[in-house]
Amino acid sequence: MAKHRSRPTRQKYRKIAKGLGALEMKVAVQNARITGLEEQMAQLRRGKKRKAVPNPNRRFMALAESLATGEALPDSKEAEIEVDVDEEVESVIE
Repeated sequence: MAKHRSRPTRQKYRKIAKGLGALEMKVAVQNARITGLEEQMAQLRRGKKRKAVPNPNRRFMALAESLATGEALPDSKEAEIEVDVDEEVESVIE
């Protein structure tokens, strides 16, 4: 019988193969764990800050809501002017 096919050689090869199989399994488990942790880190990582873009239709949406409820809409500029004038008149009177 050839030396590479002898019983002790086959036993050594079997032990080596068994050890390699266990190591391959351990590596596969560790790779799966690393992949899961990387995904978790990606979810926890803060994204790039972006400048908030104001919605130009917000003013019109508020207008539509108030018209739907039937509320009167005061002009915001006129209301501010009236308040400013009232404060000036009160300070002059005092």
